[in-house]
Amino acid sequence: MKIAIISTYDNYGGASIATLRLHKGLRSLNRDFAMIVRYKNTNDPDIYAVFRKNMGMSIEEEIFKSMENLAYDQNRTDLSNTLLSLPYPGYDLSKTGVIRDADIINLHWTAHFQSVESITSLLNLGKPVVWTLHDQNAFTGGCHYSAGCIKYREDCRDCPQLKDNCYQIPFHILNNKVKNWQHCRDNLVIVTPSRWLADCARESKLFRGLRVETIPNSLETEEFMPLEKKTARKELDLGHGQPGQVVLLFGAVTGNEKRKGFQHLVQALRYCLRDPGFKYLAKNGGVKILTFGPSQGDLKELDIEIQSIGYIDGNRKLAALYSASDLFVLPSLEDNLPNTMLESMACGTPVVSFAVGGMPDLIQDGVTGGMAPCFDTGKLGQIILDLVFDADKREQMGRNCRQVIEKNFKLQDQAANYIELFNELTKVFGGPDPRRGWPENNKKSAHSHLLTFSSSHLPSSPWLPEAKDTAKEIFLDEWAPLSMEGEGFFEIYRKASLNLLINWMGQKRKWQEQVKQGNKAVKLGVTIFKKTKKILKFVKNRVIGRGKSIDKKNLS
Repeated sequence: MKIAIISTYDNYGGASIATLRLHKGLRSLNRDFAMIVRYKNTNDPDIYAVFRKNMGMSIEEEIFKSMENLAYDQNRTDLSNTLLSLPYPGYDLSKTGVIRDADIINLHWTAHFQSVESITSLLNLGKPVVWTLHDQNAFTGGCHYSAGCIKYREDCRDCPQLKDNCYQIPFHILNNKVKNWQHCRDNLVIVTPSRWLADCARESKLFRGLRVETIPNSLETEEFMPLEKKTARKELDLGHGQPGQVVLLFGAVTGNEKRKGFQHLVQALRYCLRDPGFKYLAKNGGVKILTFGPSQGDLKELDIEIQSIGYIDGNRKLAALYSASDLFVLPSLEDNLPNTMLESMACGTPVVSFAVGGMPDLIQDGVTGGMAPCFDTGKLGQIILDLVFDADKREQMGRNCRQVIEKNFKLQDQAANYIELFNELTKVFGGPDPRRGWPENNKKSAHSHLLTFSSSHLPSSPWLPEAKDTAKEIFLDEWAPLSMEGEGFFEIYRKASLNLLINWMGQKRKWQEQVKQGNKAVKLGVTIFKKTKKILKFVKNRVIGRGKSIDKKNLS
């Protein structure tokens, strides 16, 4: 059975790390598979990076990036600052050898890699497609976490995360997903790592009625394992501290993302400081806060010793970090099944969190950690207080945590669950149907604004041994087709195109000024002129050619 895994990244961000762990688990079972990514950072020979010919960021890719900035980034309310993304660009992989030869296609986090239309092309192959969700983006109009909004159950109209909804881009994106995928739902199965995300998917307009399975993430239990605390603290150069010092760990890779709940952690610790015993410990070095990831400046306002480790590279150092700590505080307001929770528990460190997302799937209150109702910082603080003053309970919880992870969350456990599902689906579908084509109801509406590109395919399949030894890249000529209904989407596209052109024209003028001052910078000038000419031609063909006009003042 040949399995093709598709992900934007191979090891950047929580979703890709979880995907890479599944990749490792499948390999440990000697399965025939390949992973296709847009951005490759590892040297893994079973991972293939996708490139367009004539590399460098293409004009279209720059336009899509500018569109996202115009439609979303500059238009956010205070509700959330978690990623909102357009489902573009889309790399059409449906004709590549690795996809054509696959028996199962397993999608993961594919933002900025797979579009509505490129996923449609994959579904139209008739192969079983298993889509593993790592957040809510697959079934929303753009948000990756909805901040409590449930508009994805209906139409995503008037998105509360956007100040101005005059173009209703989330509504049109969700509608486009429904329109494109409604005819090819039979071969699509949804997998979620947490029961919470499974419930969200089942209630969504897009995936309502589909088969939804829950298969938890896994991790390398032989690498994430408890270390003796003195050894771990020495490895990290944490100092000796006061005998019996309690170390509270907090960290997030994504910085000041509101849903990570950093401000709620601060409030919970302020609650703790109102306790005389805790305040005494803090004042005399009996409690310490250890952080990883971006610096969290607000913690310095608290009268508690703080040490920042910064960004951690390598599982050994991460394992030492968790092992050196007595409690891992995870105050997320929304989350799927965080890798950090699994990692902490694997290292025998109990987790304290809000009872949200996938936290209740692993945290047994009073057994492997503690949970407070969402936003209840007083309760969260009280749980921290109780455990700070009960070393025996912390140690027992730590042992329980390790047992839970060893029992159900090894790489092989997750991989075996996926293999069982894949085997079932290949028997049901019996392989792809080469006669399957674009159904009549998927013909493009006359009211759609089409930006159609063609896609090439790899001449030889990476499944072949000789190709697998040498081919680490898949080259495509163009994007997948792109179609969106609604004048608003094309208007954003037009503005983004013009902004890009104006930006490069500005660079051209700056270079000309440098020439006048005697700084010729010939190589830079050639690049700027070529890029400007290329963008101008693109805008004339794509924008002016569609009945639009460019303000000549902006191009002078």
